[in-house]
Amino acid sequence: MTKLFVAILSVWLLNGCAFDCGGTDRERSGVDQLSERSAQWQANKLQNYQLSYSLKCFCMVDTKEITVSNGAIVKVLIKSNTGTLVREVPESEFASYYTVTGLFNLIADKDKTVDRLTVEYDASLGYPTKIDVDPVSQRCDCKGTCSSAADDEFTYVVSVSLI
Repeated sequence: MTKLFVAILSVWLLNGCAFDCGGTDRERSGVDQLSERSAQWQANKLQNYQLSYSLKCFCMVDTKEITVSNGAIVKVLIKSNTGTLVREVPESEFASYYTVTGLFNLIADKDKTVDRLTVEYDASLGYPTKIDVDPVSQRCDCKGTCSSAADDEFTYVVSVSLI
């Protein structure tokens, strides 16, 4: 059994360690405030609001306007970057969009997997106003050769209006 292990390890090392050995650069900013800001949002007991967010990346930018009533999504509009209505989303698709609580969950999920995560919050209500995500900032192989992943970063820009 030991000889088999040594043989497999040798072949793997001789192949130049073709497997990705993982990121070398995990950065966090604002994530340490997640629990505090989530509690701040919850303490305000805001159940009726309009949430607007746009996802900015190396792709088409549009804005989602989500109306939340009694804590649940009741309306979703997609608008172009010029503010023109593109479409109203049917209720069957509401699960694909975020409430403020959903954004807090998104941050917690991304914190487990991405290399870089920066979050800014609204001072008075506590909701995230900007979420910068870089899934893979740098990857290095086992030889120490590193490369950056290009064009995988994205940013949520968020605003909330009380209704």
